[in-house]
Amino acid sequence: MLRSAAFDDIYFNPADGIGESRYVFLDGISVPEVWSGRENFHVTELGFGTGLNFLLTLDAWQKSTPTDAHLTYTGIDLYPLEKTELKKIYPAWPELQRSAQQLLDVYPGTTAGMHVVYPAANVTLMLLWGEVLDMLRAMRQLQDAWYLDGFAPKKNPDMWRDELYPELARLSAPGAQVATFTAAGMVKRGLENNNFAVAKTKGFAQKRERITAHYNA
Repeated sequence: MLRSAAFDDIYFNPADGIGESRYVFLDGISVPEVWSGRENFHVTELGFGTGLNFLLTLDAWQKSTPTDAHLTYTGIDLYPLEKTELKKIYPAWPELQRSAQQLLDVYPGTTAGMHVVYPAANVTLMLLWGEVLDMLRAMRQLQDAWYLDGFAPKKNPDMWRDELYPELARLSAPGAQVATFTAAGMVKRGLENNNFAVAKTKGFAQKRERITAHYNA
């Protein structure tokens, strides 16, 4: 079980990490329907971690879109994992072998700052290693979807502080989708106070609830 030393929390469900990520995040923004017919799609993840959400998104994108459609995926993390750690994790996910190798081939390491890499011909991956608000405030491109995956609010309160939500709103395209594992009241209020329509739906496995939302421009 991989655990963050900084936040004393696990990176993914040890029993079914893929199932949890697919249910919470991809199903949470309605992949693949959400990008059907789109020439370009932008999604940002707060808390890139092991890259599992990216691997699943990349796999779904390559299986469900034409070759001339382009995905731009941005991952933000203050404590990125070393490539050696990723290499230890990925053999446990054989169904994502192709996507995992595509990421490993271009993974830039953990030096702070912005790294732009191209794991596939129709995919741009922007890895922003640094404090979440600093990175969001430097962004200009409107996003079509958000994965909020920065450990639990009680474990990582800086990731979920009030200043985050206006930045999400500023960077959201009309109707932008939001998915997160948490159902914390502070997260629900932060989104609602910044023009996101929030729904609480069933959580994964034994977790009672999780949040989905969309931006009302």
